[in-house]
Amino acid sequence: MHRGLVRLSLTVVVLVAGASLAMAQDYGPLKVQKTSLGNVLADPDGMTLYTFDKDSTGKSNCNGECAEYWPPVKAGADAKPVGDLTVITRDDGSKQ
Repeated sequence: MHRGLVRLSLTVVVLVAGASLAMAQDYGPLKVQKTSLGNVLADPDGMTLYTFDKDSTGKSNCNGECAEYWPPVKAGADAKPVGDLTVITRDDGSKQ
């Protein structure tokens, strides 16, 4: 997987999604973060969240090496959907 191309694709998705975040609902521990490129959704450590074009509804297809380069935002076993976000079970049984 060519990391540069993936990074560019994911950045475009985040920028497009980030445009609507200014009016976002409560995202629990996640937050809208202002950057020089616009608003993005970030985890509590300030790391930008990304989507993966190969994901399907309710299923992450970023596992193994992909998840090493693009770590998923983990959710607790009792996590509930917040705002527009859902909670899914990853292939390894963890929640995202």
